[in-house]
Amino acid sequence: MDDPTTYGAEIADLTVSRLKEIGLTIDEVSSKQERMERAKASVGVSIALGRQAQIDKGMTPADADAWSKSAHAAFNSSIEAARRDLASATVADLERRDS
Repeated sequence: MDDPTTYGAEIADLTVSRLKEIGLTIDEVSSKQERMERAKASVGVSIALGRQAQIDKGMTPADADAWSKSAHAAFNSSIEAARRDLASATVADLERRDS
């Protein structure tokens, strides 16, 4: 957990898994949207808790803020990579169906 890049990427992996599970198991659109919003909100909480843990270990608040920003950046980068992978897989599936 000390490395913000790893921390952010791990949160992204968990979030992608949660979003996939929500997308595959809930049929009602309003319930699906509500659960997805809660999943996204939990990301901020997780990173805030990680920031506080760094302070508890002796990191200065300013350094913990930088740590948090790095974790957010890693999360966003990992989520974007997951979106690209999903889009590529979807396009490949559609191309296979068309051939």
